[in-house]
Amino acid sequence: MLGLRYLNQYDAGANDLGDLFTDKPDFAPYNALPVDQRIFDPQKALDPFDAHFNWKAVAESPIIDEPEDMLRRSREDDVKRKQK
Repeated sequence: MLGLRYLNQYDAGANDLGDLFTDKPDFAPYNALPVDQRIFDPQKALDPFDAHFNWKAVAESPIIDEPEDMLRRSREDDVKRKQK
């Protein structure tokens, strides 16, 4: 959108959001709707002390864009594909 190069694989795979903007602003008022809690519950998102939150999984999760981890997973995926 800003003409910048991507920083990582997630940026590279992201959609271009440039078509969401216009050079002609629409100043018409809008009515905000309440959140549909079937889709997203803001109170649950704000509760960092959820008794069932899996902190161990967070600690064991890979570092984003860690080259060694990405290579390891890529090799594991190759092995799985060859086994099929």
